[in-house]
Parts: sequence; structure tokens; C-alpha cells
Amino acid sequence: MRSWSKMATMLWWVALVCPAWVCPLAAGDEYANGVRGYELVELVPKKSTKETYTEFLEALRKQLASDYKRHEIPVLRGFNDVSAGEEEFLLVKLTNDAGKSITVALDITCVNVVAYQAEQQSFFLSDAPESAFSDLFIRTEKKKLAFGGDYAELE
Repeated sequence: MRSWSKMATMLWWVALVCPAWVCPLAAGDEYANGVRGYELVELVPKKSTKETYTEFLEALRKQLASDYKRHEIPVLRGFNDVSAGEEEFLLVKLTNDAGKSITVALDITCVNVVAYQAEQQSFFLSDAPESAFSDLFIRTEKKKLAFGGDYAELE
């Protein structure tokens, strides 16, 4: 349950704070469905209803959950459940009311944000795994940020 709360908090942070940072950069989104076949989940707030937001959350849960359940609640995949070369990240595309998008890359084992992309620029948090830097947003100008993805550093 705590992981789902963390995911919801991070997505709200990304939806509300990141667009303010990157909207000037997000004139067009040429990034299509990730690299190495990473899954992409989309949310377009302007067109969102209770039903579409529920579908968005269910799609996130489906992509992040393992086959294991605890008290009938799906559990996140553990670090040992993801083998080398397997999908490590989930891409979440968020579009604002002006039609400008960012794509956020989440680590599927802990639901931490590792990077985000707007137009032809991508930004990687300082604690993002090296595989994120090499595998994600390959046709963009990549920049490493001076802070990591934990809550203390994001404040």
C-alpha cells in the first residue's frame, strides 16, 4: 500500500511541478513508445474523467505489479524479479491542457522517477541507474540533474 501512495505522490508531483519547469521546452513530442519496447501509459488531463483517470491508475498498477499478491493486493516487482535486459522502466506520458507533453520514466521496482523527457531534451536524476541513461530517450539531448529522486532531495 505504501508503494502505491508513493507512486501517486510522485505522479502528482510530476503532473503539477514538472510541467511548469518544462513547458517552454515541450513544443512537440516526437518520442514514440519508448526504447527497447518499454511500456507507455498516457494521461491527458484535459480529456480526463473519473473513468479515464481510474483506467490510467489501473494501467499503471498492471504494469508495475508482480504476479505475487499479499492480502489480495498486488505487490511491486523486486530487484531480483527483473533480470538483465528485461524491462526496467515504465514510461508515463503526461499531456497538459495546451497539448504539450512530457514523458516520465519510472523504475518498475520502486516506482521512483529516474528521468523525464520534453521535446528533444531529457533530464536524468543523479541517482538514475546507468541503464536509464543509455536506454531511455536516445534521440534527445541528455542532461544529468544535480539532485536525486528521494523525497529529501526533491524538497
